[in-house]
Amino acid sequence: IYRKLDSPISSMDYKNTPLKQILEDLNGWTGVNIVPDMAALNDQGISLDRPVDMKLDGVFLKSVTTRLGSGGFVQEQTCTPSHPLKVIALPLVVGNSWSDQAPCNGRTVTVKGKVLRTETRTVGGTRVSTDVVSISTTQTGGGYNISLNLTMWIAPAYGLSVHATETGSGTAQGFPFNENLTEDLQNLTPDR
Repeated sequence: IYRKLDSPISSMDYKNTPLKQILEDLNGWTGVNIVPDMAALNDQGISLDRPVDMKLDGVFLKSVTTRLGSGGFVQEQTCTPSHPLKVIALPLVVGNSWSDQAPCNGRTVTVKGKVLRTETRTVGGTRVSTDVVSISTTQTGGGYNISLNLTMWIAPAYGLSVHATETGSGTAQGFPFNENLTEDLQNLTPDR
């Protein structure tokens, strides 16, 4: 559930929209059955028919986890930036770019992104329109000198990354590393 809720969602811009409709849309985008706590809403005098104005303009990173090693030895360190870092700016429009930076437990984390182009990909036999997004991150200071480059093919109609490539290199606490990762979504519907 947490992985689905952390997935990218296309831009949300609601004006005078019933809360019930927004929850249904979130359910459709994430595939997670969202059940409102009616007792809590009633205690606050909030109805599902209440009109809401809401705009989501990005996807933010609340913590940074660095994982090094393989096999039986894995070292993992997590830091919390001074503010959530914007990783993706919404809506996805070709040519849009963004950047953000924050201190994080003695190091500086920098994120830069850009929507490169649109592209059609095939996932599980279905052709889907995607926005190709490039995101580069660096961590410097406090024993870290890391660069990561991520390219994601995001299908806004599904709120999913359907293909991603990541390369990275650097040193963390004296450990040099290089990585090269490719991920592909195999199916647009959950296995049941």
